Amino acid sequence: MDSLHPTPNTGSEPIVSPPPAPEKLWLHVFLFLLTFLATTLPFSSSNPGESPLEAMLLGPLRDPVRLLAGLRFSLPLMSILLAHESGHYLTARRYGVNQSLPYFIPAPGTYFGTMGAVIVMRSTPPSRPALLNVAVMGPYAGVLLAIPAAAWGLAHSPPIAPETLTGTSIVFGSSLLFQALEYLFSPNGTDVLLHPVGLAGWVGLLITSLNLIPVGQLDGGHVSYALTGRYHIFISRIVIVLLIALSLYLGKDGLLWIFWAFILSLFGLRHPPVERPTVPLSGPQRLNACASMILFALTFTPVPLKIVSSDEFRSLAPLEKTSPERHSAHIEEFPSKL
Repeated sequence: MDSLHPTPNTGSEPIVSPPPAPEKLWLHVFLFLLTFLATTLPFSSSNPGESPLEAMLLGPLRDPVRLLAGLRFSLPLMSILLAHESGHYLTARRYGVNQSLPYFIPAPGTYFGTMGAVIVMRSTPPSRPALLNVAVMGPYAGVLLAIPAAAWGLAHSPPIAPETLTGTSIVFGSSLLFQALEYLFSPNGTDVLLHPVGLAGWVGLLITSLNLIPVGQLDGGHVSYALTGRYHIFISRIVIVLLIALSLYLGKDGLLWIFWAFILSLFGLRHPPVERPTVPLSGPQRLNACASMILFALTFTPVPLKIVSSDEFRSLAPLEKTSPERHSAHIEEFPSKL
């Protein structure tokens, strides 16, 4: 995910890019390490009788080897995030766009330990074709790692009996792409213990879809602007209305979308202009933009997650997946309803 520097301009005068800001390398490294730790601790192994908080905070101090279990989730997830942001950063450098190093966003104590990463675009892209290429290379690079991670994880997920589950479970919904991977690579049917590597792949696909929503200055918003220019704002508004409608339709299972619509509206739906907005997209570039929107459709998950009881879990339709709450964290894999 990246963000443009909002440079005011009436469209008649040339755009003057701000001088490059000095990089605070220590800050980028610190946030990366903190995010890496935050994604490792929740999935580290625990001993019987330990509370979830005790296992996460004190377990690694008592036995550092227990962190190895958490690496099965954090290493592939951090690799996916790093690939995504590197795709943006390297492509931006190719087009002479001044862009920051990635800022990883740690979320200690949450289920996944991170809220992704962001890159700040400090100067204006030279044209809409350049903006398009910078925007799409992040999701493309990330999904190239997310797909094999999800496939490998599904292939190594052992079966479970739903009737043996107790308590509550966190259920993860499936995108069209993940459903296809389940069909191709899950050898044990629909009820499996989802391997942590597979869960990291699932998160990577979710992050891809969230970034490709065609609103504001998300990756999908950049694609929309590259395709439609000044009409981008109308597309952003329509998508916000659709997100709110989806949230109302899904009820409590759709709270994410009304929250996401609020956050996107708060950050603004307009897109800053590029230096030469009249430079058109070529035919192959338009196909590239359409391919990114197809990727958005394939990775979009209407209900990413919900919490259900064991009885509700057993009654769920196929093509959903789940992971137990932290009281079951001593299980090395994660119960999944596919």
